[in-house]
Amino acid sequence: MSIIKKANVVFIGDSLTYGVGDTSGQFGYTGRVEKTLRRNHKGVDFSFENFGKPGDRSDQILTRINSSKYIQKKLSQANIIVLTVGGNDLRQYLLRNISISSQEQLNNGVKEQSQIYKRSLRNLFDKIRALNNKSSIFIFGNYNPFFVYLAQRRDLNDDVVQFNSINSSLSEYDQQKKTFYISIFRKLTFGQFQTRSQIEALIERDQDSRSILNNNDEIKNNLISTSDNFHPNNKGYDYMAKSLYSMIEKRFSWQK
Repeated sequence: MSIIKKANVVFIGDSLTYGVGDTSGQFGYTGRVEKTLRRNHKGVDFSFENFGKPGDRSDQILTRINSSKYIQKKLSQANIIVLTVGGNDLRQYLLRNISISSQEQLNNGVKEQSQIYKRSLRNLFDKIRALNNKSSIFIFGNYNPFFVYLAQRRDLNDDVVQFNSINSSLSEYDQQKKTFYISIFRKLTFGQFQTRSQIEALIERDQDSRSILNNNDEIKNNLISTSDNFHPNNKGYDYMAKSLYSMIEKRFSWQK
């Protein structure tokens, strides 16, 4: 079997693929993975394309693909496709319904929205597979950026987990069996507070919602940017890049 001499890598998705929150000039996880792949596979001629756009939901990513022959071409030529999606589908729904006072009503709404998201994500996935049924696809899960500040709102964790289960189910939905899920939930949600005792202490302490709106609170998630308390910072993107690279090494065949 001969070693692949060329590999085309396409990143597509939302602000996590765009790299919002990264101050190192590496465009988030994408630039970091690019450097690692080039360094560790010197015999491979890599090409990289980044189609990340902040704020995009799953349906908006699909619209961009449908409206761009260039994106379609690059996806069709890709050996590896990396996707970040779902965070805005959930976030925008929660923001639209922030006035709902009934927790039960909000939970039911999130469940209904998750089914809408499931159909939307599968439409996006079907389009990508129609363009390329041979590539390896790596899809990230999402995280709750507010847990450290709003630890008692564990329902937000449940909402993210519910949407993440839809992302992870693509590995079973894919008839090519070449789709792989990358979980970043625990690390980016809890940051430096990874043990049970640390998490329980956060829940007991809890922070009121005002701490999200300022940068004066003494407790912060050390993987989340303090500029918006939402996107990963440099350390957060380091973790995403290492997780992706590890999965690529395990799941992507470097042999033709």
